[in-house]
Amino acid sequence: MRKSYKLLTKAFPVFMLELVVCAALGTIAFLTSYDSGSGWLSTGYVSIFFWLVVALTLATAIAIPVFSKDAGIVRFKDKYGFVAFAATLAGIIVFALFVIEFCRFVTSSNISVWRFIRSFVSIVVALNFIIEAVPHKLIKKYVNKTIRIILSLSSILWGVLSILSVYFDENVPMSNITKTMLLLTYVAITAFLLFEAEFKHAKKRIIAYTATASLAAFTSFSFCVPIALSLRSLATINFTVMEFVVCATIGLYALSKICSMIRTMHHVITTHQDDGASHHTSHKHHDSKDGNDDTKNGGKKEAQA
Repeated sequence: MRKSYKLLTKAFPVFMLELVVCAALGTIAFLTSYDSGSGWLSTGYVSIFFWLVVALTLATAIAIPVFSKDAGIVRFKDKYGFVAFAATLAGIIVFALFVIEFCRFVTSSNISVWRFIRSFVSIVVALNFIIEAVPHKLIKKYVNKTIRIILSLSSILWGVLSILSVYFDENVPMSNITKTMLLLTYVAITAFLLFEAEFKHAKKRIIAYTATASLAAFTSFSFCVPIALSLRSLATINFTVMEFVVCATIGLYALSKICSMIRTMHHVITTHQDDGASHHTSHKHHDSKDGNDDTKNGGKKEAQA
């Protein structure tokens, strides 16, 4: 665990910095290099540099689960504000997506069946994220295990419906880079929600969980954040800004889970060190006491002699 912790503490700040750079460069690239005719980024210094940074960030995202193979974590420690904030934000934004799409359906009816079904599933998914902000003890005490499993499965269903709603959107061609990026992001998010459900309710495969979390964060910040920030300047795009904002907030939630894992490892290592030091001190005190008793007994024997 110590080796994994050292590697992750070095890789995670680099990963976060790369995500910020990707978001910034991606925004500039979409604002300056997006070709509405081809639906792709035109070749230029900014777009080339953006793709290079994306490649480096992807390499770091792959390295993080490799470094976590000896993490030995079966549950993340509570009371980390980053996770609570990210989970609450994701719940609020997902619910806002439901409100927007429901209003869109009522006013224009221009919404696919996949998106219509997803809008109602979003209510359950929003609740699932809100619950993630609550300490585990309270969840186990007040929320039935069956309900928790249903909430997790609903999140996976939401991810699948999101993939289908984007894939079958005829208003945006498959050749458009925004559709491709959004699809890749939803695939990564769905995989993350799947392995998170498995980690919480079944097997504790930390590598699979960390891998999907890092990829969800990577796609969300590298693809969806730049598109969300520049969408008003892009032509012929039918997706709403909220679609990409939802992905960005879930990516932030995935990032918070990686951070929580690292902090949990630190807690375990520190606790183990404190317990070891306490045991060593107690053992040393016991030996010293035994030695003093032997000295006293030896002194009595000599006096009797």
